[in-house]
Amino acid sequence: MWQKSGHTVRYASARGNVPDSINHYQIGNQADVYLHALSARLFDNMGKMSRRATSGLIQDIESYKPDVISIQDPLGYTMNIPMLFDYIRRSGRQTYWTLHDCWAFTGHCIAGLCDRLDKGCGDCPRKREYPKSIGIDNSKGNYLLKKKVFSGISNLFLITPSKWLSGLVGKSFLKDYSVKVIPNGIDLTVFKPTESDLRRKYGLEKKQIVLGVAGVWSETKGMYHFYELADRLDDKYQCVMIGRNQDTSAANVIHIDRTSDRKELCGWYTAADVFVNPTLADNFPTVNLEALACGTPVITFATGGSPESVGKCGLVVGQGDGEGLVRAVYDIGKMGITSAQCQEQAKAYDKWQRYAEYLEFFSGNCMGKNGEE
Repeated sequence: MWQKSGHTVRYASARGNVPDSINHYQIGNQADVYLHALSARLFDNMGKMSRRATSGLIQDIESYKPDVISIQDPLGYTMNIPMLFDYIRRSGRQTYWTLHDCWAFTGHCIAGLCDRLDKGCGDCPRKREYPKSIGIDNSKGNYLLKKKVFSGISNLFLITPSKWLSGLVGKSFLKDYSVKVIPNGIDLTVFKPTESDLRRKYGLEKKQIVLGVAGVWSETKGMYHFYELADRLDDKYQCVMIGRNQDTSAANVIHIDRTSDRKELCGWYTAADVFVNPTLADNFPTVNLEALACGTPVITFATGGSPESVGKCGLVVGQGDGEGLVRAVYDIGKMGITSAQCQEQAKAYDKWQRYAEYLEFFSGNCMGKNGEE
């Protein structure tokens, strides 16, 4: 998208295989990641290691001399956050940080669900969640360091995918920054109604399919709420869970560890009568968008930004309300929501439109500062 708009782009990442055709900088190496992860496990210091790797990244940025720096995710045991943001502060380069969770303004966790946040963290109850620490609790120190490092940078702009996260930013020590909300997007040429033989293959021709999808199912993703739902629905419904799951003991649920390709996933979204997302911590989940794009209505807990994409094509249930979740599954079939309505709702999340919104935001600020793009 950026290149098609006449811009030159250089990507930087620490993990994954990047095609040779991509102008790319490799941040550190796998040994850096392992050492950083080990230190974080023991000392709760995510983002304080990887000095050599971060120094190399800064040198590459200086060599490339970009007009704009876009930060998507500084986690992953790859960078020294104080070093990176000190450079951003000194360089004056316009920097746009898309916050995908709450980590930027908490002492440890990415969910931001703890009342200790209001007191500057400390004695973290979520220390064993990502970024997991089995050693000391450094959440108070982390909070104070982030407050110092991230505050008062004149050339830093914040973006969030959801109004919910934007609201939390406004209550945090980042409140002095203006925040632009740009929702996540999906590829509507991929996620669309897709015919399949999945109903026949799994003997579900006469069943109402209730679908749940997660990369990794966990308590936070609502795994046990989904199991409870399966137990309470009558036998005309069949629950299907897609995603890695260490607890597949529920006999009345079809467990699919992963789909072989996105076409098969779209086939499941399309075959389903309703998509249920019982997440207990989320920013703006793309699985909701994918289901809508395939023509399937969505039921979700009132968690984070998850309800924001539902509109009139689904139902929102109070967080953790198992009985309400059951009622919603029974009620949604009576609402007459059509596949076409769901697809129309999903058009608001076309990834190309979202890319264009990013470009417009970048260009607008550049023009405001320099008088030209």
